[in-house]
Amino acid sequence: MIRKTHAAFLVSVVESFVTIKPLHESKHSALNIVTAGTMQMVGNSKLLLYNPEDACEYLMEYYKGLGWTIDIAD
Repeated sequence: MIRKTHAAFLVSVVESFVTIKPLHESKHSALNIVTAGTMQMVGNSKLLLYNPEDACEYLMEYYKGLGWTIDIAD
């Protein structure tokens, strides 16, 4: 899960494919859906372009660099 201010998203990485979904319903739910879709496209593009050995670690570092807080789920 990544979160910042009033938004939180569940990020799933399977091999080299990322899926991002908004976690909380809010008055900004349409914006959160658009944000999740954009982040998913960017994440998948970065994985395709850079082909990192550990896709999950690569994306965690990427999101940390953008100021997101990372919570690891089991």
